[in-house]
Amino acid sequence: MSRRGRDVGALEELLASFDGRHVEPFRRAAEILPRTGDTLHALLALAAEGSTDATAVGATWVVKHLLEDGVEADDALVPAVLRRLRDPLPDDAALHLLQCLPRLPRGPAGRETAPAVRALER
Repeated sequence: MSRRGRDVGALEELLASFDGRHVEPFRRAAEILPRTGDTLHALLALAAEGSTDATAVGATWVVKHLLEDGVEADDALVPAVLRRLRDPLPDDAALHLLQCLPRLPRGPAGRETAPAVRALER
């Protein structure tokens, strides 16, 4: 197994240790992960591909936390978040992604968030 594969496996194991109430595993993940746009994209992929609901909830919690903490998202994150919202996700994971919308770029790709927000208001 490659180092990257081991790293992803260790991250998924950490997120999956969530007990349903205490977010400490998510906080630890946010502390050890690189604070980059690539990390945000990798977490979104893990939310979709992870083996447990806790992984999806944790990965999206960390995305939200990193955005709130000032990690800069690129324009490509907008469609990535919107695609994830169309995926079957646990309710808490979907909520975290919705809470990310105001922190996403408002550039050309960011215009895609407006229809999503309007659709949610219906």
